[in-house]
Amino acid sequence: MAGGNNHKEVFVEHKYLNFGRLHPLKIGEKLFNLNGDENDIDFLHTVGRNRVQIMCKSAIGANKIVENQVFESNNLIAYIPSHLTQKKGLIRNVDTSFSEEEILKILKSSVPIKAVQRRFKFVLDKDGNKVKVPRQQIIVTFDNLVLPQFVYMYRLRYEVDTWYSPVTQCYNCLNFGHTASQCKSKKRCKTCSKKILNDEGLCTDCETFCVHCKDNSHISTSKKCPKYNNQVKIKQAMANLNVSFKEAEKIVDNPSYASLVSKNKFAPLSSKTDFPELPPNYRNQSNPPNSKTTFVAHPHSSKYIPSSSVYENYKKRKVSDRSPSFEPVSREFDWSYTGAPWIESHQITTKNTFEGLKDKIIEDLTCQINNSIRGE
Repeated sequence: MAGGNNHKEVFVEHKYLNFGRLHPLKIGEKLFNLNGDENDIDFLHTVGRNRVQIMCKSAIGANKIVENQVFESNNLIAYIPSHLTQKKGLIRNVDTSFSEEEILKILKSSVPIKAVQRRFKFVLDKDGNKVKVPRQQIIVTFDNLVLPQFVYMYRLRYEVDTWYSPVTQCYNCLNFGHTASQCKSKKRCKTCSKKILNDEGLCTDCETFCVHCKDNSHISTSKKCPKYNNQVKIKQAMANLNVSFKEAEKIVDNPSYASLVSKNKFAPLSSKTDFPELPPNYRNQSNPPNSKTTFVAHPHSSKYIPSSSVYENYKKRKVSDRSPSFEPVSREFDWSYTGAPWIESHQITTKNTFEGLKDKIIEDLTCQINNSIRGE
């Protein structure tokens, strides 16, 4: 995986989905005929019927592949996957009278904004028909893997929360990952999960049975299904860890992941040395504009994040081996600083403070008892 060996991922796919199978050998032939590019590639493999993944040794090599015109001339698209370049956040309480175009124009952020999308919901009108109405929630796509803490519109501050994509389920075959409009399988009954063969699309005289967990206590589209909840966790891992669906699926299915999530993160500490080091507070860092359309390497991961440039097409992006323009602030106190607020003789430990307070309490109680005995 890219996250474990510092590979830079590039995907190549055909412009036309009905093209057929895209063989990695043909992609490898085109790449290795390019001058010098073969030295930047580690390996290739197929990740779908119409997609080939190229694992590059460096960001420079990934850039060269994305920019090369040989793919465009052969109706191919080379791009960096969006989960390595973008992150989505959610802001609330945005008046529904503002259009997406207006919001994109007036929205201010320390992190470049790629797109905005208003959320909608369906309600029933007085005639019982479903009507699509806008919500006061906006999904904001940022050109960075780090979300800003706040964005602003007309000096109003909006807090940015991580956006978790909803679970997609097909109501035709009942499987996850696609919708009925994309499904080519036979229709299943959502109650008993059997394949419906009649023209009416109805299943009569059936019993409740979930096709996912093989349980008869709920139907296949129930949100109480353990498999559905597992899909929710995968979506959360994708957003929090900036990984693909397959990577998130492996993480969630790992037994150590469940123990990590359920672990008490606020267990008592036996000493001050047990306190873990805090991560850098990137949410308060601003990313200054950069005129170059490059990506910079994240200092604490093998993934790469974009600079502040705004791009017209996320599938034609570059990465760079440069360090980011911001560094985490050191939390070490510099005792050589002449204006230090403390000097060594004034430092007292928590233990000494407690012992002194205990002695003072005992002394006061003894004094009160003696006074009461004397009748004072």
